[in-house]
Amino acid sequence: MKPFKYKLSSVLKLREFEKQKIENQLSVLNKEILEINQQILNLQQSILNLQSNLNQAGENGNLDLGMIKYFPEFLSASEKEIANLTEELEVKQSEREKTLKLLDESMAKVKILENDKIRKQKSYKFKRQKKENLDIEDMQIILRGRGSA
Repeated sequence: MKPFKYKLSSVLKLREFEKQKIENQLSVLNKEILEINQQILNLQQSILNLQSNLNQAGENGNLDLGMIKYFPEFLSASEKEIANLTEELEVKQSEREKTLKLLDESMAKVKILENDKIRKQKSYKFKRQKKENLDIEDMQIILRGRGSA
């Protein structure tokens, strides 16, 4: 009997490739989301550091007029940058949700074919075992027939 060959193996490989491609897209999106979050945190930390420096300079009496003029502009620019990054983060998170749905669908398609392959392999093994058993029985009948003659 011929060895088992799954007729849809090329389709299964294609679907696994598509699944891998989607997983790669998801990892890129996750990395971008983490980077944006880190940028937001860095901007917030720099605002807090500048506020702290201004407060310390005021307490020490070393308050620089240039620093006072610079702070509102820095604060405004930083807030705009945070707002832009937040919008970009929302877009990336939306893309991530869509990619997760695509990944779920892709995984389901792969799982269907994998289950079909397993089912057909079991059926093939059962038929092969049945044929081997019949061949053994035929050989035993032939051997018994020769032994009695």
